[in-house]
Amino acid sequence: MMPIQVSNLYILICEAADDKINSLCSNCVSSSIIHEVVAVVVLVVVVVVVVVVVVVVVVVAVVVIVVVVVEVVVVVVVVVVVVVVVVVVVVVVEVVVVVVVVVVVVVVVVVVVVVVVVVVVVVVIVVEAVVVVVVVVGGGGGGGGGGVGEGVGIVVVVVVVVVVVVAVVVV
Repeated sequence: MMPIQVSNLYILICEAADDKINSLCSNCVSSSIIHEVVAVVVLVVVVVVVVVVVVVVVVVAVVVIVVVVVEVVVVVVVVVVVVVVVVVVVVVVEVVVVVVVVVVVVVVVVVVVVVVVVVVVVVVIVVEAVVVVVVVVGGGGGGGGGGVGEGVGIVVVVVVVVVVVVAVVVV
């Protein structure tokens, strides 16, 4: 406010005064212009500094946001990859375990069936051999031989039934 009032006063003096006062007033007017130019320059510098500060703050905020988003994306991708790998490994292990168990059960059942069949065949062969021996040895006695042969036949039937029942239970 003060420079404007002084400037107006000098302008009035310049209009009413002689050359000497007029030259003095023109120096004052130029001094006032210098003050105004300095004020404008200071204002421009302040505006530029404020704009630079705002731009820097915005850039820093954008960089921070981008870094946070990238970190979140990386964490999500890592978690998804780990979960997928764990699920695949668990499924593969379960499939392998099921296949191994099925193979072991099949092998055990086949072995048991083969063993039972072999045992039944051997028992039948042995019993038939015993029957043949008993019939041949005891057959000359007549009635007594028939009795021995019938007894052996009953034993053979009982042994075969027991072996078959045991085989069925084992299988």
